Amino acid sequence: MAPLASDWYPYPFADVHALGYLRVLINAVWIGLLFVGIAAGMAWIDKILPQLSPGSRPHVGA
Repeated sequence: MAPLASDWYPYPFADVHALGYLRVLINAVWIGLLFVGIAAGMAWIDKILPQLSPGSRPHVGA
């Protein structure tokens, strides 16, 4: 039996035969929201990091 002819599915959260189309669609939306959240977090960190670097602080005194 060839590997693609087995009942094993590499992505169980997207297995339509086991879960149905609605559950797979809901899982896809959650995964999409996860990626959007990660991207927003990375964009926020990218915006904050230049303010935290030692070279960007104004010198106090002389």
